[in-house]
Amino acid sequence: MEVNCLVKNVERIIGVVMLFVSGSGYGAALGQPQRTSMLGYAIGTALISVDDPAGDTDTRWALHPLTLIYTARLWSNGIRYWSELYYYQTTLDAGPTKIGQDVARYGMRLSLQKSLPVAPGVTAWIGAGFDLSHARYSTRHTVDDEGYLIRAYPDRDETGLAGILNMSSEWAVTRDWMIGAKFEHSVPIDGQITESLFAMTLLYRY
Repeated sequence: MEVNCLVKNVERIIGVVMLFVSGSGYGAALGQPQRTSMLGYAIGTALISVDDPAGDTDTRWALHPLTLIYTARLWSNGIRYWSELYYYQTTLDAGPTKIGQDVARYGMRLSLQKSLPVAPGVTAWIGAGFDLSHARYSTRHTVDDEGYLIRAYPDRDETGLAGILNMSSEWAVTRDWMIGAKFEHSVPIDGQITESLFAMTLLYRY
């Protein structure tokens, strides 16, 4: 059943991304400026907390080592969409009153962003959207002050939806390549993970 759930979620993610990719191509066919699409990779770190139904958890910084990006202009008035596929793992420490656990999460983020000139040659993008993800919480347990097990809890699986707010900016390195930075905050709508993320991006423009 877990494999079927994984396949279904991946299919949903791919379907949504392809829908927006095809919409972007249609806009270009109507005479939108060329080279407004970018493919890229991001690495970042996020302060995450889990709202575990059995009790409190630790809050910690987690490395986001694998994020794939596709972004493109939608209209000529400074609107673009920003989509990501991501995966990460982290461990929340256990304590007498905090439930420790291993967290593995994959998903898709999608947002609309509006350009905002902030200085000559510098443009920031402000956006909002959603994050659809699947998370597995394993090895859930509490320990005493000496590290001995107090209680073990069953593993959990969860598919969640979160709202996101973000801000990003990019700078040209060559004609085709850009580097950038992004800050994002997500709040769960149907799920248990809250994140504040900072990432560096490398983008290829075409």
